[in-house]
Order: sequence, then structure tokens, then C-alpha cells
Amino acid sequence: MKAADLFEAIKSSVFDIIGFLLPGFYALILLNYTFEISFNNYSDLESEWILLIIAYILGYVIFSLSEEIEKKPKIRPPRCLKKYIIDQRAEGKSKILTSISYKMSIKLLNEHFKDHLDAPSQFDSADVNTLRSIVMSFCPESDTKIYMFRFRGELCRNISLYSIAHFFLTLLAIFCKLIFEWNIVNQSTSLYLMLLVLPVTSYLLLKGYFRFVRIADSIPFSIFIATYSKK
Repeated sequence: MKAADLFEAIKSSVFDIIGFLLPGFYALILLNYTFEISFNNYSDLESEWILLIIAYILGYVIFSLSEEIEKKPKIRPPRCLKKYIIDQRAEGKSKILTSISYKMSIKLLNEHFKDHLDAPSQFDSADVNTLRSIVMSFCPESDTKIYMFRFRGELCRNISLYSIAHFFLTLLAIFCKLIFEWNIVNQSTSLYLMLLVLPVTSYLLLKGYFRFVRIADSIPFSIFIATYSKK
């Protein structure tokens, strides 16, 4: 394995670990603040490793749930959230289809493969994902940039999911305390302030997710045009 390939593999692994740890620690902080749970006694090295492992596992669970909600029908999100996701995907695809870089990429591909196509404009009817895969093959160096935007997007999505999940979990805990007198929540003024902040945080992070995904989906066409024009 080349040194550059080894460096890329290590870098990808580090980003994967960070991508699980950050949502995990975010979840632990909110749990520690909301419920009668104390992580303050974890001061020795062994306990810190335990917290690190718990945070990693929590982050992986949050990531898995995000994947299930977005891509599979097993866990159905609320109707308003589902509509928002569908609208954002449609808007993102529409912006790519109408972008200058996408149209120029089709033109350049038709020109490049004109001697191998059955029709001179065969790429005009190709699927967006197919065209993206083709242009990425011309510029493999774009993988790193795409991965970085995907990483940021998934980080926003995962923290957004837990923010809204913790919002409903806190409401349930407050309800149980009021009705059944279960003393499981640190009820205070700041807790209700957090309940106001969490939905806004979740919404803004979800917007950030779609923004980063849109960039990751469109950037291969821009890089392809820049690479092809140099040849």
C-alpha cells in the first residue's frame, strides 16, 4: 500500500470515529443535564474510556436510526417531516438539473463519447446518479471533497435526529413526573428553555444536512468541467 493510500485510509477511519463520537457525546451531555444521571464521577482513566465507548455506541445507534428513517420504510417519520425530506430532495435534484455545470457536463460527455454512442445526445436522457458516477471516474481526486461534505451532512443529520428525539423524551419524562411523581428529570427553568431550543436546533441542522448533501451531489460536475477543460 502506498503512503498516500495509507494516509487516506487512516484519515477516513478517524473521521468515521469522530462522526460517531460527536453525536454520542452530544447525547450524553443532554442526558446528563436532563435526567437524574451523573457522569461527574468519571474522572479516572478507566472510567473515561468507558464514557468514550458509551459515546461511540450511542453515536453508532443514532447513525443507524438516521439511516433507517431516511432510506428504509421500517421506521416511518411524522408526515410533516417526511414531506419536508421529500421536498428538500426534489429541490436539490432540481437545482442540479438546472445548473450550468450539469448541462455542460452532459455536453462534454456527448462530445467525448461521440464515436461510441448510438445517438449523438444519448447522455441527455441519462439518470443524474449515472452521470455523477461517470464524471467522478474522470476525476477521482474529487472523492475526498465529496466525502468531506457528506461527512458534515451526516453529522448534522445525526445530531438533528437526536435533538428532536431528546425533545420528546424530555416531554415524556416531565409528563411522568407530573402524573406518576417519578423523580427522574431535573426540572428547572433552564430545562424548559432547552425544550424551546431543541426543535429549532434540529430544524437548522436538518437544513444544514440537505445543504451539504446538495453540495456533495453537485460538486463532481464542477470538478469534471475544470478537469476536462485542462485536457
